[in-house]
Amino acid sequence: MTENHKTPPASESGEMQNIQSLLEVLHKDFEKRHCRYQFFEKLLSVVTLIVIIVAAYVFFLIYVVTTDMHYATGYFKTVATQIVPLSNDIHAIRTEMMVMNQAVKDIHSIKTEMMTMNQSLKDIHGIKTEVMAINQSVTVANQSLQKVGLSTQQISQSIEKMHVSMEQVNKSMQNVSTDMTKMQNSMLQLSGDITNIHTDFQEVVADLDTLVVHVDKIKIHTGMMSKELGVMSYDMGRLSHHISRPLGALNNMMPTPW
Repeated sequence: MTENHKTPPASESGEMQNIQSLLEVLHKDFEKRHCRYQFFEKLLSVVTLIVIIVAAYVFFLIYVVTTDMHYATGYFKTVATQIVPLSNDIHAIRTEMMVMNQAVKDIHSIKTEMMTMNQSLKDIHGIKTEVMAINQSVTVANQSLQKVGLSTQQISQSIEKMHVSMEQVNKSMQNVSTDMTKMQNSMLQLSGDITNIHTDFQEVVADLDTLVVHVDKIKIHTGMMSKELGVMSYDMGRLSHHISRPLGALNNMMPTPW
């Protein structure tokens, strides 16, 4: 009887070893599940941060596009306001040019009549006094014609300058039309960019929907993990309850020092 109290049987020692190995396995499984839960928790926080960054970037893009459209609208209004007075000025210049051309034609007809009058005076061999008076009148008329010729030359020079100015105005109008064409192309390109941005927004929304689905799956897996942890804690409680009985029996079997 004393030997039985001192050394436990082989079956009980084997049972203790099995219980100890089972405890080690359960401890490793618990640590493994705990590490996995921490990993999923960190992954969920990283995914949440990425979603916040993407949403902030999308709102920033919307703000930039709205600001650019506002600036473009203001610029188009300014250009339209400047083009209307320019067309009115060009119409007024053309009207003045027509009036000046008509005046030049009248001056040429007067010069032709004066030349006809001089030819008639040469054919007259009548009274010298009248001829001299006529000659003096012709001299005065010639001086007047010279002045008129100078004025005509000045007018023609002014007309040439006006033609040059008109050519410059035409070139400016061509440049304006070219700029308007470029502006139209820029607007078309801007419309294409806005369409691309809208497509990118749709892709971002689709990615966000996919991300929300993955987040829901992660939540489901997290709930399953919490349930498994609850089951494992329940199993640990039952195991500790079952182990406490053999340990109590073992303590009773161990000899006391007194």
